Amino acid sequence: MAEHSSSSDRADAAFLRNAPARTEASPVELVAAGIAALWLVVSLIALAIWGIESGIGRVLLVATVVICPAICVAALAIAVRAHRLAAEEAERLDAAVTALRQTYLLDRQSSVGAIRPASGPAPREAAPRPEPAPLEVQADLPLDPAPKTAPLTMIEVIRALNFPDTAEDKLGFSALAKALRDREFGNLIRSSQDLLTLLSQDGIYMDDLPPDRARPELWRRFAAGERGSAVGDVGGIRDQRSLDKITARMRDDMIFRDTAHHFLRRFDQFVTDFEAEASDEEISVMAETRSARAFMLIARASGTFD
Repeated sequence: MAEHSSSSDRADAAFLRNAPARTEASPVELVAAGIAALWLVVSLIALAIWGIESGIGRVLLVATVVICPAICVAALAIAVRAHRLAAEEAERLDAAVTALRQTYLLDRQSSVGAIRPASGPAPREAAPRPEPAPLEVQADLPLDPAPKTAPLTMIEVIRALNFPDTAEDKLGFSALAKALRDREFGNLIRSSQDLLTLLSQDGIYMDDLPPDRARPELWRRFAAGERGSAVGDVGGIRDQRSLDKITARMRDDMIFRDTAHHFLRRFDQFVTDFEAEASDEEISVMAETRSARAFMLIARASGTFD
């Protein structure tokens, strides 16, 4: 499935670090800043009318200086974070759709190119047959003109499992497009993308759920078929709020349940194949990807580690 990457490829696993934060103000921040400025002006006018010495003035002072700013800052932080996560998720989904479209077009072009020589009508018996090309010209024709795709390297496998971080993540897009052209691994990537999309509908984002790291030895035991609490650290995400949402949706939503079980089966098989070729370092980096985090959540909600 994949080739061992060099030490420089392993070092390239730094792609898992978060992208730099955007510096431009979002609409949410601008609205919040306008509300804060309006509140300050109104508070100053009220204090000028009633004064600080009166009972009403003291209440206004406490509300203005202590309570309201704290509430505003908390609300602003929550709104900005939700807006940023939604925007990043939308970018990733758009990138995945684009990669899928490109892969489909490439596959279609390859299929058309393979069929075209035999697609013309059969020549009539009365029609003159074309003269064969000279031998020296025919000898120059390649026997197999279709380009062969190089096997996925370990770092490409990991990048594809993590999906592109931003719209500028060229290495991530390249790995994703290449992975989607792989028959078996491409099915896992599509299954993972479907699950991540459904999880985002419940406000569950993998970037919010860093896992507790399990030793590579436990991942190898899991790949060998061991289940239960003995390998429970493999399911390194224990966020109860997210697990409760997933458990409820698996119970009530048949589409979500089927998607989750389909993903679990494919990821189980992937881990078995991946472990046989991966180093301990590569297993540890793989476990940080968004697909691996989704696996930890779904497997734990399904009772895999009970």
